[in-house]
Amino acid sequence: MKDARGQLNGRKNLLDCLTRCAGLDSRRVQLKLSQCMKQKLQISKNDMSLLKQKQVEYCVDGYNSFKSVEHSRFLNLMQCVDFGAKYGKFAIAETVYSGKTVSRATVSMAAEVKVSLIDRLRSMVEGGTVSLS
Repeated sequence: MKDARGQLNGRKNLLDCLTRCAGLDSRRVQLKLSQCMKQKLQISKNDMSLLKQKQVEYCVDGYNSFKSVEHSRFLNLMQCVDFGAKYGKFAIAETVYSGKTVSRATVSMAAEVKVSLIDRLRSMVEGGTVSLS
């Protein structure tokens, strides 16, 4: 079958992808429907309650807005829980950098961004894309 753009969208494309991407022999692979659908993670009520409690503590103890727990950068930081899967349970307080170290890193990262922007602007001016007059 072809879609509106003329691209094939049948089962064959899925099997071809499995062969190329996963190195599987498509003739012997029978996928289950559940393997093709995204599954929602089921977290226990106790763990969800603990998460909510930790979010409240973060907001109240740190004088952070309640909206801050939805911020993409905060969520990105929280995703470091992957470390627990990789290294096992450990005390994050013994691992995280100090505020002073993070502050210094911010200054050096800002300097790198500034140099990168200047280089990009310079190449645009030299290429005639941007004029300084």
